[in-house]
Amino acid sequence: MSDDYLVGLFDGEGCITIGYTKKDRVYLKCSVEMSSPEAVEAFQARFGGYIYKRKLRGANQQTWQWTLSSMKCLPLLELVSSKGLVKRKIASLCLPVARSYIKKHMQTDVPSDVKDMRIETMRQVRALNGARNRFATVT
Repeated sequence: MSDDYLVGLFDGEGCITIGYTKKDRVYLKCSVEMSSPEAVEAFQARFGGYIYKRKLRGANQQTWQWTLSSMKCLPLLELVSSKGLVKRKIASLCLPVARSYIKKHMQTDVPSDVKDMRIETMRQVRALNGARNRFATVT
C-alpha cells in the first residue's frame, strides 16, 4: 500500500495518544484498530510496531490493533504532519515529543525542560481533541 493510502487510512481510523502514567511519565502512542487484519498488517510492514488481536466488548466482532510508541512513532508522525488532513496538526504537535525519546532519557532521568515540553504538548493535544485536562488549575 502506498504512503498516501496509509496516511488517508490513518487520518480516518488512526489515533495519536499522548498521556500521563501513574509513574509520573508522559507516553506517546500511535494506533489503528480495524476489523481487517490486512490493513493493520500494512501499517506494520511500513512502520514496524505490534499487532494485537482484540474482541470488542458486547459484540462478537474481532478487531486487530496496530500500535507504535514513543520514538517509533516518528516516521508516521512525519508523514502525517506533511500529508495528512485531519490529524496533521496533532501529528505536527507530537513530532518534538517523539524526537525527545532518545535512549539517553527515554523515561528515567528526563530533564525538566523535556518533561515540561511533553506535558505542554499533551495539554495542547487534549485541547484540540476536546478532552478534559487533568492538569487544569482549580480555583
